[in-house]
Amino acid sequence: MTEKRQIGSVEQMEEQAQQQWGTVGGNTTRKSLSAQHSGGLDTQVPGLLDTQAPRKPERKRQTVYLYPDLYKWIRHYATDTDQEISDVVNEALKQYKAAQETVNTEQ
Repeated sequence: MTEKRQIGSVEQMEEQAQQQWGTVGGNTTRKSLSAQHSGGLDTQVPGLLDTQAPRKPERKRQTVYLYPDLYKWIRHYATDTDQEISDVVNEALKQYKAAQETVNTEQ
């Protein structure tokens, strides 16, 4: 016979998620999920999707292999600046491209 374990309340799950990952939904002024969700688990909660970040411009996927020191640095930098790694890489490549274009026009 399998053992049943209690999951806990939505408030407890939110608190645990906030402790582990930071603010749930990116907005601390919103009501808790339990306050918005008074129905059963299959009930849809209006307004939850509006916490998603605005869509980014279309991007193409590209796998890049990084040296271990750069991999560690970019993960920490992106976390510390609250950015996606892709955004950090895109900005660095834009700056590198601009520098290369400047060098090429001077030759």
